[in-house]
Amino acid sequence: SILLPPPGGDAIIQVDRLAVSGTTASGRLAVVSGGFTGRLGVAGGGLTGELLFRPVGTVQRIETHLDAANAQLDSATLRRGHLDAVMLLDPAGASIEATATGAGLRQGRLSLARFAGSARLRGGVGEVRAAIAGSRGRAFDIQSVTQVSPDRYVVMAQGTLDRRPLKLLTPAEIVRDGDGWRLGTTKLSFAGGEGAVSGRFSDTALALEGSRSRVPLTIPGNGF
Repeated sequence: SILLPPPGGDAIIQVDRLAVSGTTASGRLAVVSGGFTGRLGVAGGGLTGELLFRPVGTVQRIETHLDAANAQLDSATLRRGHLDAVMLLDPAGASIEATATGAGLRQGRLSLARFAGSARLRGGVGEVRAAIAGSRGRAFDIQSVTQVSPDRYVVMAQGTLDRRPLKLLTPAEIVRDGDGWRLGTTKLSFAGGEGAVSGRFSDTALALEGSRSRVPLTIPGNGF
């Protein structure tokens, strides 16, 4: 609902209940020059926190602080997590700075014992850093740095798989290719061996090619 202001005052938007996938937000936002100012409290579905609104000049700023406890996130579940983020909705290029940590993330066959990450993006360009670890099925502990640009990702990663060292020797370049994505030839080392992998993937198909230049080398799940 919108509360009409007294003469010379700001109009108020009263958000009684904004529901998304079992989580609701509520609060008041004032309509001011440059956008909105105010706070929406977030609760439900295992999430608690707040969204803080204020304009910076003519650009809307939204600051987010969320905690998760046994949260249901669409088709995923998260035992524990925390997110801090600041978004600037600049028409010339929206920006986001965010950090996230968590434990016990599950979605389908994916299971992460713990994760941490950060992102700094402006207009779809920037850097994402991530660290993931798990032990369900095969133990892994991977750290990555991804350079992001429209329709292109360049990834450097290293860590361990089954407690054996794994590293990308050359960056993995992933580019948009029609209705899917193409992975350029990427050199990697694993457990004392070296090789390369390339391929293409989409929502409906996956094709990978691998080769060995030094043995021993095992590409997990493919028997190389």
